[in-house]
Amino acid sequence: MLSRMRNIVLFLIFGFLFGINLAQAQVVKTSGADFLKIRTGARQLALGSSFTGLANDANTVFWNPAGLSILPGWQANFMQNNWLADLQLESISLVLPEYWENMRIGLFGFQLWSPSWDNTNGKLAAESYRDLLLGVGFGREIYPGLHVGLTGKVIQRNLSEFTTTGIAADVGLLYASVHRWSVG
Repeated sequence: MLSRMRNIVLFLIFGFLFGINLAQAQVVKTSGADFLKIRTGARQLALGSSFTGLANDANTVFWNPAGLSILPGWQANFMQNNWLADLQLESISLVLPEYWENMRIGLFGFQLWSPSWDNTNGKLAAESYRDLLLGVGFGREIYPGLHVGLTGKVIQRNLSEFTTTGIAADVGLLYASVHRWSVG
């Protein structure tokens, strides 16, 4: 009797968990700014996008703004990538030297665009596409080894004559130990 009850409970638990997974697999999720899932920086991508805990170059303004406070002097990063279907990906990030009370400022821009195209042989106006992300970040050490950062972003999507604009913000934390390990 006890083993039969145990089997029924196990069957219900696994059935419930498996049923949830099937239900989630059928949900269609969309976003109005899918390009924000694209990451920048060859080093960051080579690390498997696990850069938020390291955060030690100019791309930190994009990945984890708390890392701005550990960067020395001026830093800059530029990236340009040609994708299939004539898509162009470009990014820039700039970190300024120490600003006010041990605070650093970083600026970044990111755009995905394509040249104008016309599939109608001149019967209709040419189409164009561009996604743009511009932002500014601040980072500061608030306790020895503990850093906090904030990024404000303006997001714009343009498809021919249709344009949408939005804003977003990120908060980041980074703990950098004197023993050369960090968590972010």
